[in-house]
Amino acid sequence: MKKMLSFISAAVVVATAIHLTSCSSAPRMVVDVVEHLPSLPPDSVRIYDTDQHMPQGARPIGKVDVMGGDMTPADKCRYINMLSLAVRKTADCGANALHVDGDRKFGLTSNCHRVWGTMYVLPDGVLTGDTPFTLAQMEERKDQKLLEQATLKQAVSQDAQNPDSKRKVVYGGPLNILKVNVGPSWMVSELALSSSQSFKNESGFGLDVDFQHLWQSGLGFGINYLYHYVSLASSSYNYKLHYIGPSIVASYMLGSRVRTDAAVGLGYSVFSEVMARNGSRQESGLGILAQVGLEVMVVKNVGVGFQLNTYTMKLKRPENINTDRFSFYGIRHIDALLGLRIYL
Repeated sequence: MKKMLSFISAAVVVATAIHLTSCSSAPRMVVDVVEHLPSLPPDSVRIYDTDQHMPQGARPIGKVDVMGGDMTPADKCRYINMLSLAVRKTADCGANALHVDGDRKFGLTSNCHRVWGTMYVLPDGVLTGDTPFTLAQMEERKDQKLLEQATLKQAVSQDAQNPDSKRKVVYGGPLNILKVNVGPSWMVSELALSSSQSFKNESGFGLDVDFQHLWQSGLGFGINYLYHYVSLASSSYNYKLHYIGPSIVASYMLGSRVRTDAAVGLGYSVFSEVMARNGSRQESGLGILAQVGLEVMVVKNVGVGFQLNTYTMKLKRPENINTDRFSFYGIRHIDALLGLRIYL
């Protein structure tokens, strides 16, 4: 009795293993058909690759998805084999065209593919500029893609292993840009009008005109002009500031139409103020400019953008006013500007 039970158990195990192996070794197929039609010969099925559009009038009747099993031999689940199964199922369902929606391999080192697509019925006499592929042409096309991917992967791997190699970064955006911006400006430093009166955090008007020239690396240089105007009606006081100077620019494309940039510059500044009681004065010196911008290209040569500026200029301390309480005496501005971009 014990020998009989052992034999039966062994038979069950062997049968189960054979069943599982047979089920998992054959490619699996999932089909979703919404319209059943008489079957056609496989040779009548036209194949459209993932980058081709279906001709006008094509009517989808379902989906087909072919994938390998857990133990499917690699030579049986190559791309062309799985595509052939999808084509045959398309013909069985009565469709005369298959659009390959996608395919992928199960692993980096595996040759086993999964192929899925949409089955179509093409009307008689349909005309299209796209040329459908045969199975052999599809295999050649896929092999070429795999070869290009393998070549690119090998080049990247060799570059990573070589510490002396330097990959060239390509900027890919406009190389000459004219920027015109206007908007509010805030003075965040403090100036003294008299021994008992000073002002800080006052808002005014800002104008910014920049020209940038960039190289393909995304680095370049710029010429910047700034104008600030602040008026205090309560104190009958106003001042104007002009700045012009060169800058170092770095730019990066976030997309085909979105660009960001940053610049740092040192230039010549002229500061002039008018006071109702104390007359006016003018002072010149060096100013430091920093910019960060984001823009969108609306058309080929025109864009719109936002720019944030910070500007600093140190001033001489007035002789008739005690400014010992100021750790820094001068102009510090923050500008939030909007404007046009012209790509030359």
